[in-house]
Amino acid sequence: MGNKECSPWPNLLEMIPMRRLPSSLKDGAVYVIKPKLKSRPGGWFLRRLHKPNEIKVKLDPMGTAAWKRCDGSNTVQDIANSLRKEFGQDIEPAEERLAALLEIMESNGLISYKRGEVDILSREELGTLPMEEEN
Repeated sequence: MGNKECSPWPNLLEMIPMRRLPSSLKDGAVYVIKPKLKSRPGGWFLRRLHKPNEIKVKLDPMGTAAWKRCDGSNTVQDIANSLRKEFGQDIEPAEERLAALLEIMESNGLISYKRGEVDILSREELGTLPMEEEN
């Protein structure tokens, strides 16, 4: 009795999301820069056609605010609390909406998670990337 069993699954609210792709900030919105093709032949083909090998994904205001906080130092709960302060009742239920957003971001390779100092869910070892400001 008194022994608390540890779950094999981490609590999402305690996890720390980290950006995995570069981004830029333009007119108050974040644009995440995602490669179109990751293979060498695909990149070569696009260069031959003088086409960019990237897609810029524009995030909505909530996505922008969340992305800025996915810097490897804030837990999901910290981010939800910040969004609640920034957006008020418009964001409620904050944890559920943020969880859905982060699930989409993670499944598309935009973020990974760590718990404490250990990177626990990354697919690649890219770490947190800084955000560039565009004019």
